[in-house]
Amino acid sequence: QCLQRFCVNLSVITAGSVAHSSLRRCSAESITRAVDILQEGQRLTIWDLPAVGQHDLALELASQLDGVLLVVESERVMTDVAQTAANRLRSAGAKLLGAVLNKHREHVPGWLAGRL
Repeated sequence: QCLQRFCVNLSVITAGSVAHSSLRRCSAESITRAVDILQEGQRLTIWDLPAVGQHDLALELASQLDGVLLVVESERVMTDVAQTAANRLRSAGAKLLGAVLNKHREHVPGWLAGRL
């Protein structure tokens, strides 16, 4: 019941295709207006943005949101690349709340994992 009350007015907006040509022509004003409209009346809106290095739209959108979590794919994204992405988000005015390590494989041997 607690989770049900929390999820009332929850919206999830996925990144979709960043290759779409109309995305490249979005002005900062139109992005701000879109964020306001899409979040209107919602208690919580989760945005799945394109990769920071993939499209400048991610930086523009991130700067309009209440907070951002940087998702880093384990063993694929190097530390310096993740740090650069974090710095780019901060420079764009995004409120970086933290980072999430995604797709991490277990590296603890089975015999040891059972004792932990």
